[in-house]
Amino acid sequence: QVLLWSGLAAAVIALAGPRGGQVEDKRVVRSGDLLIAIDCSRSMLASDVFPDRTRQARDKALDLVQRLPDLRVALLPFAATPVLRCPLTSDHQALATMLDDCTPALFPSADGWQGTAIGRAVERGLEVLKPEAGRGQAILVISDGIDPDRAAVERATARAVERGIPVYGLFIGDATRQAIITVAGKPVTVAGERETLDRIAAATGAISVNAGADATDVRALASHLERIRSDSSIEERT
Repeated sequence: QVLLWSGLAAAVIALAGPRGGQVEDKRVVRSGDLLIAIDCSRSMLASDVFPDRTRQARDKALDLVQRLPDLRVALLPFAATPVLRCPLTSDHQALATMLDDCTPALFPSADGWQGTAIGRAVERGLEVLKPEAGRGQAILVISDGIDPDRAAVERATARAVERGIPVYGLFIGDATRQAIITVAGKPVTVAGERETLDRIAAATGAISVNAGADATDVRALASHLERIRSDSSIEERT
């Protein structure tokens, strides 16, 4: 009887047709590279937008990435200096985890890391986006401020134009009024200014938009960013 049941079990398994090993899947996708430079200066703690500038910036970045699933994305938080947080990756879930850590706490003011160095962030972004034939590339700067270092901004803009890399801008904050943040227990007034974002975007053939309560801003950026992957394709294997 034991032999009978063993034979029946073997027959059932054989009929099920089990297979071992690996299965390879491949697909050809139009793709491109996007570097997101996100402002983590202390002014991003202001709550003149809901829930505050930092969280709105992270939410907008994540929304944009989800709308462009085929892009490789890198993450570059910055204040007075940029720090590469995530190199180019197709793993958008890992990128979302990295976004959660993009706060002003990454840049302690005691070390002189606070500020809004958009020009330096763009220059670092151009280094991360190494030239690849036939592959579209772009930079998105998410910020609430103006970079007082005009020389750095002009230098970064010239290099982006030379490389043919558009630099988009997403302005976070309410430019019509000032906001209050607390620094070392004292209230500090901060304003929002999108002049630097506008200037770089216009010179590099990109667009600069205000972040809003709905997804109009992200849709506009996503539509424009479709251009960076229009003439490039890669074969992805899993």
